Amino acid sequence: MKRGLLTLALACCLATGLLRFELVAQEPSSTPSSTVKKPPAVSRELLRYDGKSFDEWRGLLQTELSPERRQVAVEAIADLGRQGYDREAAEALVQMLKAHADDLGASKAKNALFNSISAGIRRLDSEMTVALLAEVIRQGEEKEQEAAISICHGMGTRAKAAGPALLDAASDTNRSTIVRYRALFCATDVDRDAERLPAVFQESLDPAKSSLELRGHTLDIVWARINAVDAGDLPAKLFPLVVPCLDDQDENIRESAINILAASGQHIAGVLPELMEPLHRLDPEIAAMKNETESDRAARAEQRAASRPLYDDRYQILVEHAGLHSSAPLRDCFATLKSVERPFVLEVLGSVIEYKHDRSELRDLDSFFAGLAEDENSGVATASSTYRKKVTERLVEIGTNGERDVFEKLKAAKQQRERDSARRTR
Repeated sequence: MKRGLLTLALACCLATGLLRFELVAQEPSSTPSSTVKKPPAVSRELLRYDGKSFDEWRGLLQTELSPERRQVAVEAIADLGRQGYDREAAEALVQMLKAHADDLGASKAKNALFNSISAGIRRLDSEMTVALLAEVIRQGEEKEQEAAISICHGMGTRAKAAGPALLDAASDTNRSTIVRYRALFCATDVDRDAERLPAVFQESLDPAKSSLELRGHTLDIVWARINAVDAGDLPAKLFPLVVPCLDDQDENIRESAINILAASGQHIAGVLPELMEPLHRLDPEIAAMKNETESDRAARAEQRAASRPLYDDRYQILVEHAGLHSSAPLRDCFATLKSVERPFVLEVLGSVIEYKHDRSELRDLDSFFAGLAEDENSGVATASSTYRKKVTERLVEIGTNGERDVFEKLKAAKQQRERDSARRTR
């Protein structure tokens, strides 16, 4: 159950470019008004760049065949566009973007021209520019859409007006997987507070509406946004959408969902009802603790094994969450749980004792278990007494042997479950 290392691996995948946009890096989301050049007082027709007027540069852009010279023309048009030729410059450069959308990777010179076009469009930084990019995302060919999405990604919140077009692309089942997931990723950059955003994420995680590849990429986006420093309240909106993925038919999707739910400790309390819901489908007599003798526990474990799809993933998530993060959310909600849920959560809390090395948290657990000593459910009371002894043993272990490797213990526990599962299937 070494979910910490799996989590690190997923983070490394993200860092190496799984969700990359090849063309641009994101620029600052806002530009101070004092740094924006204002159009000069003279007529724009009198303006020159390297001795040429805007119309001359635009003509050169349309007729010049050399990528290097066209790159100079792009830079000239972008600069003149910020001096009064906003609309004309945006139209010219977006048209160039569409014309060269297939050139990426063709040659070094064409790559440089394409990147120059992208940078020029971003430098214009106008409502007209964003409107034209949104139109390309809506109506352009696939490569054109990818290029426009990439530029919006580089503009960040300055491309907020393109948000609706991005969400439309992300939810359009007729678009390619790459366009859909890049549009969704970009939408979280340009307007993370968009009202439609959670609904589009939900569609992208729905097996009936999205391919396996798209669902995997969408979970990657969720992971990236949940762990982003400046994500605002977006993680709280996305986190509950991951829970249904625990029932996905694909093992990798389920594994990714477990990684996200187990590692994102600060959001776990908000999805406890959803995690607990499948437990209500179990036979209450199977799920409930009675006197919890050894034979009772063995019989209950054997019966529960038949319901592992409903039980085991949830148990694993909560154990890893409480083991690697804090047990406080589970302790705090215990009194509000239903009768079928309380033994389950109590078992989780008992299981994480061996992974804890913080003395204050262990003492908090001890106080929690002590408060259950007179519980009306004799099984809960008996189990809490057993767990108090485990807390005492763990405190002694920390004091005499120093800190043990929590991740290694989690790994060993996971391997043991896999061996148990293999024996049951034989």
